[in-house]
Amino acid sequence: MPWQQPPHTPMVAATREQAAEFATHALEVLDRSGADGQAIFGEELNRAIDALRRWPAIGVRCASPRCNHGMAWVAIDEGSARAVSANRRRPPKGRQHGGIYDLLDITPGGGLGRAQEGWVEDANANKGSVRPTGERPGITSGYNERRTHTCQRCGRTSTHTNETLLRRILEAIRDCDDVIRL
Repeated sequence: MPWQQPPHTPMVAATREQAAEFATHALEVLDRSGADGQAIFGEELNRAIDALRRWPAIGVRCASPRCNHGMAWVAIDEGSARAVSANRRRPPKGRQHGGIYDLLDITPGGGLGRAQEGWVEDANANKGSVRPTGERPGITSGYNERRTHTCQRCGRTSTHTNETLLRRILEAIRDCDDVIRL
């Protein structure tokens, strides 16, 4: 039987089991719609991830078995099907709302007055492990289409698109994991 969204979808998935169910459905929609370029604004995909937007930020760790160093944090954007990166996470007392509100920048001056996302400003200041890697021909959304995470300990790099990173976030939620390895 195909998955059906409950009539009263909660604003936030209340349990890991409920989040896993929403993430499984969101992955099915992602397979059909993609999440690069203008697809980040697609109605079906955005509805599918709505209950996961305030899920706690997920850690990004180096995939090298000898390293496993923490590199960054990721969460799902509030207004689109975008994976948002950050180089730090708020301390426990500051993590009251989940999702992108768990993320913290390295460079000072955060808030609404920023010209760019915090992780991009961090990269421009040569701080942190996340860097914009550039646009992809023919795919535009107004946001950086690719980014690279670099392990500060062993130098391992992982470059990915929004769709790839969003998929990894959804898989982590589905699998009840608090980290992804790149």
